[in-house]
Amino acid sequence: MRITFEVPVSSPTRKKESFLESVSDKFPKMVLWFLTVFEMEGLDFRGTSLNRARKVVKELCYPAGERDSKYDCKGAVRFPHSHYYDTAITEAIQKWNSFLSWREKSGTGKRVPEIKAYAPVLDALMFELDLENGWITLKTGRGEKNVHVPITVPNKSHYEDLNEEKISSIRLKKKDDRFVFLLAQKSFSPKKPSPNELGEGPVIGIDLGERNLASLVAVRLGSQRPEIVNVKFFGGKEAKKLEHREQHVRKRLQERGKSGEVPGRGRKANDKKKDTCEKIAREIRETAEELGVGAAFIGDLKAPRPKNFGSLSRRLGNYPFSRLKEAIERHLGKAGIFVKLVYEGRTEDDLGTSQKCHRCGSEGERYRNRFTCSSCGLEDYNADLNASMNIAERGMKLLGRTEGLGAVP
Repeated sequence: MRITFEVPVSSPTRKKESFLESVSDKFPKMVLWFLTVFEMEGLDFRGTSLNRARKVVKELCYPAGERDSKYDCKGAVRFPHSHYYDTAITEAIQKWNSFLSWREKSGTGKRVPEIKAYAPVLDALMFELDLENGWITLKTGRGEKNVHVPITVPNKSHYEDLNEEKISSIRLKKKDDRFVFLLAQKSFSPKKPSPNELGEGPVIGIDLGERNLASLVAVRLGSQRPEIVNVKFFGGKEAKKLEHREQHVRKRLQERGKSGEVPGRGRKANDKKKDTCEKIAREIRETAEELGVGAAFIGDLKAPRPKNFGSLSRRLGNYPFSRLKEAIERHLGKAGIFVKLVYEGRTEDDLGTSQKCHRCGSEGERYRNRFTCSSCGLEDYNADLNASMNIAERGMKLLGRTEGLGAVP
């Protein structure tokens, strides 16, 4: 598991900012150049290991020493360090594989994917960190001075876990009108428990949504049927008000010809959203630790959303649920609790977690935040709680546990 920390660049000199601009501008061009070569050569790396694919690309595009190559990536784009080519090759291969799969499914006639922006990736040989003094040193080629970039580590509680010795790679990203570094840190991942190891201890199912940003149910699995031991809803009242207010403020600014003020407001709103995500994640962790939870299952938000969400979908359509999910994973992982993402949608063998009745397994009806099942008579049940129950059940089945998953009161 990897945790990403966003660290802004702090008041760089013009020369240093120009260097960052150059790298940020050249990297997507380099990736696109490789993709164009892949298309011209008819390459397909999907059945090839990454190391083998990288070797093929280097022999084709990267001249070294006395070895010539058919194409010359160094002549196409000049970087201050050879490792920029290495990381661009890796990114291009992964992007090309995804594009080929998408092209086959969609039937599109596009030859290469569009690359408008691409955050440069720097591996461990390309930078040095000094978080205590607020510096990231970017290494350059022989005979050139390294570039020392000033940074500011945010004074936020979740940044206390930032450990420079565990940073494996960083990305340089331009956000609005400033640069930020995204630090990827390796994190401990709890071992997957066996059904026997879980015993009859509680597990939790977490549904992420809009009416309640997070809905948690803790279930103890007995020999006959599961028992609900705790239920918590983390409503997004403040987030909804903030998003609703910001939506109207942005609209008024644009109508008055002040669009330049919109990015600044966006940063403040994003900071508040981050704080909300961290607060919810901490509370979920505290609840899980108090209950002695052995495993947690989080609904996968990549699945299609249910109908009848109304205007809230438009208001919170841009809410960072992926950030909330990452924060919950991180906090539970720190507590030594195994976390598994569970697909929420309909499958060949099961209904979607929002459509299935947790009591009898039949297809029910969800309207706004209420759930009704005509098959077993379940009426006016909390829809988020119903989904959380189904997420917990589906997660346990993924671990191989089938006992004690009968009807729930």
